[in-house]
Amino acid sequence: MSRMEGEASDTHHESRFSMDSWIKAWNDGHWGFHCLVVNDLIMKYYDSLVEQRTDLRFFLPLCGKSLDMKWLADKGHHVVGIDCASRAAVDFFAENKIEYDVSEVKTIENCSLYKSKDGKIEFYVCDYFALTKDVIGEFDVIWDRGSLNSMPLDKSSQYVELMKKFMKPGTKIMIEIFECYKDDGEVIKGLCLLEDDIRRLYGNCSCEILETFKYADIAKNMAMTTEDEETWKKEVEEEKKCDCHDQPEDGSQEDYFKNMCGKVYLLKVK
Repeated sequence: MSRMEGEASDTHHESRFSMDSWIKAWNDGHWGFHCLVVNDLIMKYYDSLVEQRTDLRFFLPLCGKSLDMKWLADKGHHVVGIDCASRAAVDFFAENKIEYDVSEVKTIENCSLYKSKDGKIEFYVCDYFALTKDVIGEFDVIWDRGSLNSMPLDKSSQYVELMKKFMKPGTKIMIEIFECYKDDGEVIKGLCLLEDDIRRLYGNCSCEILETFKYADIAKNMAMTTEDEETWKKEVEEEKKCDCHDQPEDGSQEDYFKNMCGKVYLLKVK
């Protein structure tokens, strides 16, 4: 059964992944989800994504201060990112020593555009769901590193329907999704999108799984501190109390880390 079957209102999940919670995390310095290096996946599959094309438009939703943006821009592409936290934008440009301008996007409420002086990187700070095609346009490649994965349970469909507005025939989408498993290998439903969900949501796309990896294999590149990890474990314990989630038989917090795997999907608009 897919995660989306039997979707229900989940107030805790909604609160945990609200804009306010993300902004607070950034302002409090809790960004353990940030990758400290250019993501291995974008480097590994870069050639497959661009197919020797140049000056492509890349979109990185809920990008944080991802180093992938600068890496792609340095390769000659135009990169658009979006995040709800202004701290992420300010830190990104400062830490990468990129000069930029800030302007108000008048057609989107509470939206600012941080744009590099050379015009190669545009970073929108606003609610993802407020974005419009008129403002950000369409893209050749979308790199969704955990963005869809972080959506509240009942907003996955809304998220994808908006994403489709930024796609065109031939657009490629690479998506990183995490799945949590019990010790017996059975997936813990209610915490992750499964392959059936991805295929259903992106029904207008071809879909293949590029690879599966263990969370432990990438943890070394994450900014997660011991405090961040303990906070995450507490949040997971709260999520396990929700009726919409399967209950691990032994109830141990560590299972969510020990048995967490990532899947990388490559989609292409038909």
